[in-house]
Amino acid sequence: MITSSTLASLRRICFLISILGAMTTQRVHSAPQTRLLVDLSAKPAVWGLSAFDLCVLRIDAAVDLEAAHALGNKCLARVPIFEVPTNSAVALRAQSLGVPLLDGSIKGMSRLDATHPRWPSVVIHELVEEAAERGFDGVVLTELNTISHDAERAAVLHVLELLKSAYPDKLLFIENGFDLLSEGRRSLDGILLIEATEEGEIERTARRVRGANRLGVQPYVVAFADPENLSEIALRTSQLREMGGIPFFTTPALDGVNLGPLQEITRRILVLHSGAARESFTAKVLHGSLEWLGYEMIYQDAGLATSQDLLPAHIGVSGVILDQSLKLTEDRQKNLAAMVVTLVGQKVPLLLTGMPWQKEADILKVLPALGLRGTGQKTKLVENAAIRYADRVFLMDQGNLSARIDDLRDLQASADAQVLVSVHNGADSGSTHDQVFLSKWGGVWLDPLAAEAGPQVNPLTFLESWLSSHATAPVADTTSLDGRRLLVSQISSEGFADNTSLPEMPIAAEAMTDRILKRYALPFTIALCEGDLRGRTPGHEPREALRLKEAARTMLNLAEVESASNSYSRPENWQASPSLSGLLNASAPSEKKGFEREIMGSLAYIHREFLDRTDRLAVMSWPKGAIPTPEAVAFSRSMGVENAELLEQSIMAGRSPALAPRTWGHENTFQTLLKSSRSGDNLDAAAFIAEAQKQGQDRWLSPVQVTLNFTDVKTEASLKQVERVLDWCASQPLQAITVGNYASLARDAARTRIFQTSSKSWIIVNAGQARTLRLPANAGVPDLSLCTGVSGYMQQGDQIYIHTLGQRRTELVMREKPAIDHLRLTSSSSSIRYLEAASSRALLQVSNSRPVELSFDGILPGSIIQMIANGKPDYLMADTRGRIDFIVPGQATVQLRILPAHQSAMR
Repeated sequence: MITSSTLASLRRICFLISILGAMTTQRVHSAPQTRLLVDLSAKPAVWGLSAFDLCVLRIDAAVDLEAAHALGNKCLARVPIFEVPTNSAVALRAQSLGVPLLDGSIKGMSRLDATHPRWPSVVIHELVEEAAERGFDGVVLTELNTISHDAERAAVLHVLELLKSAYPDKLLFIENGFDLLSEGRRSLDGILLIEATEEGEIERTARRVRGANRLGVQPYVVAFADPENLSEIALRTSQLREMGGIPFFTTPALDGVNLGPLQEITRRILVLHSGAARESFTAKVLHGSLEWLGYEMIYQDAGLATSQDLLPAHIGVSGVILDQSLKLTEDRQKNLAAMVVTLVGQKVPLLLTGMPWQKEADILKVLPALGLRGTGQKTKLVENAAIRYADRVFLMDQGNLSARIDDLRDLQASADAQVLVSVHNGADSGSTHDQVFLSKWGGVWLDPLAAEAGPQVNPLTFLESWLSSHATAPVADTTSLDGRRLLVSQISSEGFADNTSLPEMPIAAEAMTDRILKRYALPFTIALCEGDLRGRTPGHEPREALRLKEAARTMLNLAEVESASNSYSRPENWQASPSLSGLLNASAPSEKKGFEREIMGSLAYIHREFLDRTDRLAVMSWPKGAIPTPEAVAFSRSMGVENAELLEQSIMAGRSPALAPRTWGHENTFQTLLKSSRSGDNLDAAAFIAEAQKQGQDRWLSPVQVTLNFTDVKTEASLKQVERVLDWCASQPLQAITVGNYASLARDAARTRIFQTSSKSWIIVNAGQARTLRLPANAGVPDLSLCTGVSGYMQQGDQIYIHTLGQRRTELVMREKPAIDHLRLTSSSSSIRYLEAASSRALLQVSNSRPVELSFDGILPGSIIQMIANGKPDYLMADTRGRIDFIVPGQATVQLRILPAHQSAMR
């Protein structure tokens, strides 16, 4: 008989069961959003250790674990527990303990006999202890799929218990080995399930994930995906997370390729060209604008590639440009036509800056796919050509345009295209030629004169529209720091020892020191030529060397000066050759020539003669007029210095040049490009200032770059031009840095990795040199309460510039409107090192040769802020905009604190 007390007990039991069920369901449906990475390469990429919370690596991987630990990330070592190299220290130790070595699965490997009583000792004190000593946060035991009998199974379960007891502070995972989970679950922190490529594996993985959750062990899933078809990743990620799993999608190589679920923002533009990449239309007209937009150019000489290479060449890119230099064989023209059709179908933006097809059959295959009319052939007869239509919004210069008829093509855009420049040809009763237009598949820009005569259409405006379908994401900015446009100044070695007409007849090096460097106290990078300093350059004498060396030593001893090398003898041709050398005068001794002498020998000489042991040469500044080869740049980079090249642009008078490239090359061939300050032989201050103002009028399109040489101070007239330029720079709200710092910033920006976590949030990973992120102003403002590593922001034109703390990982979250109760940096005239950053206080350091101007915002109007600079207190009141502006000494530690309302009232 069921009594009332029995019914009450049953109700309580049912209630508890329902609560437990709800808790289990809640746990499964709210699996932690851990970011998992599995990278079994010998040298994992640094960005992986920064962007992902949990990284599984080889036990012998070449990594800096401290860098990961500083960000709170954990790294697990993947430890094989059965097979070891036959001649390894582990194998010898096992033999000394009496553990038999059996034949391994491959030559050179031996299998430890897991049934031996001392096998656990080898695993714990040799294999796992090595991971612990290296600093790994735990281990993933692998090779469990090779267990062949119950004795091995029992031994592994015993090892799990011993490991958890020996290393209670370390995470313990197993790789696959699902049948061990039921008995070993109390010792495990997780199971790594690596999917096979067999049919039905997805269903098996789902069953294992559910089973692991039921047993209370967190499942981590490594699944494989096709890099060219990522459409299923989002769905599978959602399914695995609902089941309680933590997924990572990669390729079967398991070498760290990240396919999801953490989505990386890739910005690569493939440029198909012929000949030298730097002579292409894209390099001269489009490169600088694409770089400002945050894109990386991949130049591929289609004349060197095989026919089959053209078709897959667009893999992983955001757009494809067919450069006007492109010249192909008939077979490759057919392949290119097929590639264009494929790109249109895949909705990859395509840009034609030339028509590389000669055969009518190939052109007729391409034009219908692009919706274009006409024959695409060059127009033979042109008379009375005139501009038929020009879209003023896209024009580079708003003056009168003239029709450009060079290589005029019989081409008309589709009806739905946006025509930007169209020409009317008066020959043969008239015809229309659309030269520049945008379409749903991409665009066309047929203007061969744009590189020499200046573009009629603004490349930046055009390319923004061409790539407008891409989602908004941050760009690592290289034009500003801490809310101020950059000033980068260099003095090249030309004219170092020349005589001047100045009073007391100093040589140019002495005049530069006294009249420019000491007066302005701005950071300058000075490139010296060893041949000059030794008196070996033509026109100089070795007996002048003592005076020249003293002039260089005085110059380099100035605190604001950074040293650089212009090589030993300033060669113009840097092709690898045993005879590589520049001109030396007849009295110069015969020495070894080539890269080693010109680069490494010069760096060593300047360091030995003029610098302290703690100082270093930061830059190899390539001589004026020299275009270094990739081999020369890579050799220089192997010396541990940055590379800077002076870029000289010549453009037709009255026309605006395209935005100049700021960098060139990748990895070890990467170099920073500095735009020449002169249009001819002499510095024109008025022209320089006008161009600098134009480049920063609305948007900051480039840093202010002052590139001088010693001939600029030979006369009073030339010196006045230099002074006028620097006076203007000193009057502007700029932040001055050296070329070495700028080159490091540019390199870091190029290597920055950006991962999108939602439509309004991103993870940014780099080395901390590139500390400014840029977004369109309509993207909102940073939500400082949710961001990590963000110190503030400011708006310039239609862009918002976000200041970071220079950490390896920054987490950016945007919101619509700013918060008015969070202290944030607006701008600084000097680079800042943050020691603490919070909503109502900040602790920072500045280091500069001049007093530092600082601005902070995000304060309630009327609030009192206590400011302590080098121990001296002061009190500031936020203005009606919630802003404070103040100046501190050039070397200062600054503490800011917003006082509570009652303390403010007491002031």
